[in-house]
Order: sequence, then C-alpha cells, then structure tokens
Amino acid sequence: MADRNTAFKDLTFKEKIQQIWDYYKPVIFGIAFAVWLIIYIIYKILNPDPDVLMTAVLMNSSTIDVAEKDVFTRYLEENGYNPEEETISTRTNLSIDTENAGAAQITLSSQQVLMAMLSAGEVDLLVGTEDSFDMLGTDGLMRAEEILPTELAEKYRDRFYIVKNQETGEKLAGGIWLEEGNPLMEDGYYHEKMLVGIPTTATNVDMAKELLLILLEE
Repeated sequence: MADRNTAFKDLTFKEKIQQIWDYYKPVIFGIAFAVWLIIYIIYKILNPDPDVLMTAVLMNSSTIDVAEKDVFTRYLEENGYNPEEETISTRTNLSIDTENAGAAQITLSSQQVLMAMLSAGEVDLLVGTEDSFDMLGTDGLMRAEEILPTELAEKYRDRFYIVKNQETGEKLAGGIWLEEGNPLMEDGYYHEKMLVGIPTTATNVDMAKELLLILLEE
C-alpha cells in the first residue's frame, strides 16, 4: 500500500488506481447507482408493465408443459386485447393437499396466501380441488346459478359441487367440475379434472364469467 504522504504523481499506476478507489468509492457507487436508476426508469417508460385485467388462481396446477399461448392469452387476442399491454395474471404456485402429511407446510402457507388474496379482492377466478372450495365455503363462493345463464345452469347442474357452512348448515353450489379435455388440461395446467368458481370478493366478475364459460366448453 502506498504511503499516504507520497505525492500522487510519484505513485505507480496500480497505487494510483487503489488510491482513487479508496478515496472516491462512495462517489463511484453513487454515480453507478444513479446511472442504473436512470437506465431502469427509461426502460420502464419504454417498456411499461401490462395492465392486469383480472387474476386467475390455479390451485394444485403444473407449469411444466404449459402451452405458450394458453386459454388466457387466446381469450385476450380473440377479444381485441394486446397481451403485451393488457394481461390476465395467473397464480400457479399455490397447492392444498389435506391427505398428504408431508405437504402440511405447503398447504398451510398456500391457505394463508389464498385467504390474504381473497380478502384483498385479488382473486377473480379460482380453479382447484375440493379442498380449496371446501375451505372457502358458502361465504367465499358465488352461487353457480348466479354465474351461469339459466339454460346453462340447467345443462351443467349435474356437475355442480356443493359446499357447506359448518356453522349454519347452509349449502350452495359453489363450484363446477371441468370435464376431461377442458382448455386448462389441453394447455398443460392440469392432468385431472378440477373445479372452477368465482369468489364472492372478485372484482372483475364479468371477465371471470366469460372465461369460466370458455373453460366449461366441451
């Protein structure tokens, strides 16, 4: 290390670099951060995040072989939206499995996240197993008869899933079974049949209803 009393001009090149670094390190970091921030802001202005039109939570799903253009992207394109500017958010990392003791921690964490999202009105469409729908119960799910037009409610009545309020005994059809070969299975999200429904706290109900009908198509 160079002697602090040595004149800068008498230092070796390596010692000059070291002294500049020692004295001006905070300034250098500050300038580097400022440059990064400016570049980031410019990038975000030129490439803004797409607006989220609604959120679908796909419980117990797989994302290993999901189609590049899934049912949500196809819906956007077919209805005149630009997927780069407007998107449907899909949450696929939550899982509830009450039968597998080894999945208890994942189940508890997923339940907490799901309930927080529901409380904030951040779930417009819910797909999952009976466990997910039983957890929401009669207070957390819209009636299937309210979601579907009358003629379709009659058509799909045998696929309704009944949830129960454990305190009052009230029952309602809170979910609808998706058939084999439904779009979510075709797109690789699931390999078995699941339930679909709309939470009572959903904020984008109209779009959720349209997508639910697409998922029910055989």
